Amino acid sequence: MADAEAICEAVSRPNMRFVALKTVEQQAILSVHRARAYSGEFDHSVRRHDHSAR
Repeated sequence: MADAEAICEAVSRPNMRFVALKTVEQQAILSVHRARAYSGEFDHSVRRHDHSAR
């Protein structure tokens, strides 16, 4: 019910901009980028931990 209300409100606003839907391929590429970014953050935190132990 809340989703329908939000959609009705958004449609009624004259300055509301809508974003194009992403294709399955675009979503897949974004998920790969997120996974790489997450693994990079994990690697850095492990390296920082290892360095601080010395």
